[in-house]
Amino acid sequence: MLHWTEVGGPAAKKPARKGFGTTLIERELKQIGNAKSGYRDSGFEATLSIPFDPKPCRWGRSKAVLMKPPPRRYGECVMRYYFHLRIGRELSPDEIGLELPDLDTAYLEAFQAARAMWSELLAERSDPMLRSFEIADSDGRVLLLLPFREVLESARKSRGRMPNEV
Repeated sequence: MLHWTEVGGPAAKKPARKGFGTTLIERELKQIGNAKSGYRDSGFEATLSIPFDPKPCRWGRSKAVLMKPPPRRYGECVMRYYFHLRIGRELSPDEIGLELPDLDTAYLEAFQAARAMWSELLAERSDPMLRSFEIADSDGRVLLLLPFREVLESARKSRGRMPNEV
């Protein structure tokens, strides 16, 4: 909560027209919290109360296995996702990750990467079916598994196009 009080100046009077500050308080801040303002003899006064609750993240569905939803972050929904590559029992961790708006976008990133790697792996005579991406959050929790075989299944169904919906 923020309480703003102007003191020591001339008496505050309601202006003839609304300015930027009043518009911001009345139209924008009231949508996400509570806003009260008033004009007092001592000066302008405003109380803004905005809950510390994050924006809801959008969760979609895909064929990949959703392990558990990531925790929501305060203030914004952009999260950092890590794309660990699993080859059989070996895990190659992603130390950098990507900031993305939601898990669906992370899935599509992993799908595109798996599709790009598929032909390279075949050229090396390496079996893509042994690979998968483990998409994790910044706390190391695995959120989604994407087996590379899903790329092959998608190619068979749609002749190699990216999935439109996940």
